[in-house]
Amino acid sequence: MNSFIRTSLFAAALLLFAACAPKAVQQMAPPQGGVASITEADLYTHMSFLASDELQGRDTGDHSLEVAARYLATKLEQMNLKPVGDDESYFQRYKLEKQAVSPSSALVIDVDGERSAFAFGKQFVTLPTGGDGNHSLEGEIVFGGYGIYAPDFEYDSYEGIGAKDKIVVIMGSEPKDANGKSIFDSTKTASQFAQFPAKMQAAMASGAKAFIFVPPPGEEGERMLAQFEQIASFMAKPRFSLPGTPAQGMGGNLLAMFARPEVVEAILAGSGKTLAEI
Repeated sequence: MNSFIRTSLFAAALLLFAACAPKAVQQMAPPQGGVASITEADLYTHMSFLASDELQGRDTGDHSLEVAARYLATKLEQMNLKPVGDDESYFQRYKLEKQAVSPSSALVIDVDGERSAFAFGKQFVTLPTGGDGNHSLEGEIVFGGYGIYAPDFEYDSYEGIGAKDKIVVIMGSEPKDANGKSIFDSTKTASQFAQFPAKMQAAMASGAKAFIFVPPPGEEGERMLAQFEQIASFMAKPRFSLPGTPAQGMGGNLLAMFARPEVVEAILAGSGKTLAEI
């Protein structure tokens, strides 16, 4: 069965921050000022404000980040430190490009001429991808079960399905024994193979050009659906990048999507099967 999938949305690159530690530091007696002047009470006061609920995480582009910056500038001024920022201030301004999901973003599925449309954030969400966020995909759909590759356990959801250059539908969760425990670590908590990043890596290694993640039928699937709104809210947040920085995706060239069951049912239309049956 061939399906045509089009998403219309704006995605953005994530800003990645890295920190490096010095290779070696010679131990020296702390100075009388500087480190010795820092007290537990001062640290508690500053961190209690900067990490408070009122600052809401100080996310990039949020007003709370400006509040935190002005708080720090005030403290620097109180310490009589010489400002070396823009216009002899404590601030150095820079520009960021903002990209956000368009409210009209939609997924259009065309199966043998039958078209269905679904709304971003309500019925599906996608991981940020490179480019302007507009994608068109046409290809064969294959079912990849739980989408797990665990060679140490001789378990490979992709064995024999020929996923290369195809669109793979995979379920959340993992195979379990008669007691409801993971066959991989014998616990009732989700193993590493049930986590979304591991499933995405397995899909990328299979050569698939897209994969659609859907909750499994049953009670566990209902719990996953309850988390859908949280995932959608996170994916809908604006993203920022430095001007001229190419937008990059979280899954390389792979289009990764979280979808509600009705989306997959539309994709399966014409196959004579339902999500529960496959």
